[in-house]
Amino acid sequence: FTPLNKRTPGIMPGNVIYWYGRHKSKKTWLMLHMALYFYFMGYRVLFFTREMSIEELHWRISAIMLGIPLDDFNKGNVTQIGEDTVRDIMKEFLDSGRLIFSEDMDGLPGYKVEVEDVQPDIVLHDYWKGMADDLMEDSKISEKSAVDRTIDRLVKFHMKCKTPVFICGHANREGDKGRGRSGVEHAWSDHIVRRVHAAIRVVKSPDASKIGLVINAGRAVPEDIAFTLDGHLCSGFGNELQVDPSWIFTSEDSATASKDSAGRNKEKEPPAMSASATLRAGVFRGFKKRK
Repeated sequence: FTPLNKRTPGIMPGNVIYWYGRHKSKKTWLMLHMALYFYFMGYRVLFFTREMSIEELHWRISAIMLGIPLDDFNKGNVTQIGEDTVRDIMKEFLDSGRLIFSEDMDGLPGYKVEVEDVQPDIVLHDYWKGMADDLMEDSKISEKSAVDRTIDRLVKFHMKCKTPVFICGHANREGDKGRGRSGVEHAWSDHIVRRVHAAIRVVKSPDASKIGLVINAGRAVPEDIAFTLDGHLCSGFGNELQVDPSWIFTSEDSATASKDSAGRNKEKEPPAMSASATLRAGVFRGFKKRK
């Protein structure tokens, strides 16, 4: 993404980059968007999923690749050319061996084994907190202790193997008014941001047409960066928009007021716009493929 390209050294070996946001803020779509971008740059990508099946991810990838409105895709309004295109792309993924999905649920030990076995250039984990949940089940420790211990070990592992990773998490309600500027909005533990190399808040606009990215914390990343991406699924998704990012810090209040008003008037809210995603996304510069 251009704002990050201009003001950061880029993705470096061993970086742990944390993307987080409220429920339904299109975080998984963003993670898939980045996975595809890295894939088409020639990198070997390992994508961990704990919240949805690999088949569901393949469905989303197909919608992204076709770049048609998601509602049309879900209803089967796809041309024969579109079907052939998806079939060819999926075969390319399989034959190349450079886009690997994993449903590993063996906690951090299983995660490490998979990374060491696959030897990817970059890793994405759609719900890393699942590894802390596994630790809680095994050792009966508190949630915060499990999260703190897991993030410490995750950062240590990636610094050792020199493979960068994007991990995805949640924002809590306490930080809604800050919209990425508050230090208390990280769900589970604020220790997370003390360990990661960058924490990026994902904010969805009330009409779902835009996604805001806000640098909440980082080591070599300025914390005053905020910018806007196209949020339409799946046409244009992820492209940078030349708009004032100030909406990011006011949209939650607007959404809450709108919801309250609709409740008082007993009216149904209009459905969110649904459309599909192209593959043009920026990326932090400076990342070199491991030999």
